[in-house]
Amino acid sequence: MTRRPSASSVAGLLVGVLAASAMLFTKLAMDVSGGEPIVSFDRATAVWLHVHATGSVTDVLAAVTQLGAAVVLLPVTLAAALALLLRRRWAHAALMGAALVGGEALNMALKAAFERPRPSFSHPLATATGFSFPSGHAMVALTVYGALAFVVSASVKSRRARASVVAAAVALVLAIGFSRVYLGVHYVSDVLAAYSVALAWLMLCGLTLLVASATAGSAARRTSSAASS
Repeated sequence: MTRRPSASSVAGLLVGVLAASAMLFTKLAMDVSGGEPIVSFDRATAVWLHVHATGSVTDVLAAVTQLGAAVVLLPVTLAAALALLLRRRWAHAALMGAALVGGEALNMALKAAFERPRPSFSHPLATATGFSFPSGHAMVALTVYGALAFVVSASVKSRRARASVVAAAVALVLAIGFSRVYLGVHYVSDVLAAYSVALAWLMLCGLTLLVASATAGSAARRTSSAASS
């Protein structure tokens, strides 16, 4: 029988991933603001993808990118939260709400802070308003689909099923991120920065759930002990 990891080991993992994600975002932000080589890489990649774009791929990725739009993510979040509330999974329902609201709020704040212009082409494949860094679609897609993968896998007993759920979420988020770069509305560093912030936010939410669960468990044990004494 496989032992479940202890709360302390899970907390350590969450803190480690949070720290690494924050460091990655800080590095990307400094490099983009300072005009480091990644800026040239961003532009070269954007131009190469634009030149080599084909109609069929563009149509597919234009559909994929909509899976990271608010018009899709909001109903997904509401449906998941409602289903969780009906099952009295209060903490998981709160996680879904925090994933969407926190992801959107962080993205708006960071866009306003950096004010990076989006890629520009004379014949764009797609258009988008607002600033470029970090990618909103990529960020909120990771927070929402990441949280959804967590709450779904938490109710699945099979390891293979859990792995499949997580793999599907990862593939979807990566596809959405690539679609933003391919369509010419974001740079590679915009998407990487979005992933790093989103992952840090999810880890922070996970730590909050862990602390809340530990606190509730401790309170329940104290109540049980007092009642039996």
